[in-house]
Amino acid sequence: MFVDWGNIDSKGTIQTSDEEIQSFLNFTKDQGFNLIPYTEVICKDFNFFDGEFQRNLINSYVKLNNLGFNGALVDVEAIRDNSENEGSIARNQEEQYLKFLDNLRAALPNKPIFAYAGMLNEHPNEWEWSPALAREVSKRGVNISISSYDTGIKNKREYQDYINDQFGQWASLNLPSKLFLTVPTHKNNDDPSSPETIENCLETFCQNPASNYFSGAVLIFEYTTDDKEWKIFNQYFNNN
Repeated sequence: MFVDWGNIDSKGTIQTSDEEIQSFLNFTKDQGFNLIPYTEVICKDFNFFDGEFQRNLINSYVKLNNLGFNGALVDVEAIRDNSENEGSIARNQEEQYLKFLDNLRAALPNKPIFAYAGMLNEHPNEWEWSPALAREVSKRGVNISISSYDTGIKNKREYQDYINDQFGQWASLNLPSKLFLTVPTHKNNDDPSSPETIENCLETFCQNPASNYFSGAVLIFEYTTDDKEWKIFNQYFNNN
């Protein structure tokens, strides 16, 4: 289970109280979950590329592992700065992201580490990943959690065609680390007309032979995830 640990401050330090963390751990202690912590870091909102920020963020992961969590999901988005010409700025930021993964791996040896990835694109914007970045992340023994939402697509067929193509692209990389699909359950609460639903996503995924290259799927959910959506998730993974 990927667990959002709450907010961080501008220096990358966890803001959730020890009491709240311990209360959550006590609640889940006997339920058999593998608890993997994360927090969302949007590079436009935080100075992720600052050395102190990265050290504090790693220390937050270490603290949570010492308390009872296991491993880390690195959810760093908009890594590339494409506001200027494609080139040195974007490449340098990707290199710093990879260095962060190296340092996190050193701090959490033998722990499972996951990276949340954007969609693949040979010429990525700030939200997307290039195949070269995916290969570099995978070389580090980091599992990759792949997005299937925030596409901006407005109808079901185009959405399913697009993610079908993404499944094929990711599978073709033949990466050494494990791939996981992140499945949306929150988009219809923001926009009831959005095609980015759990059913549309899993219907496409389970019919695509490329799904054999994935190790599983993870729900991206909020308190709005309901029994119907859990039923759909269990239906597809019990029957496919």
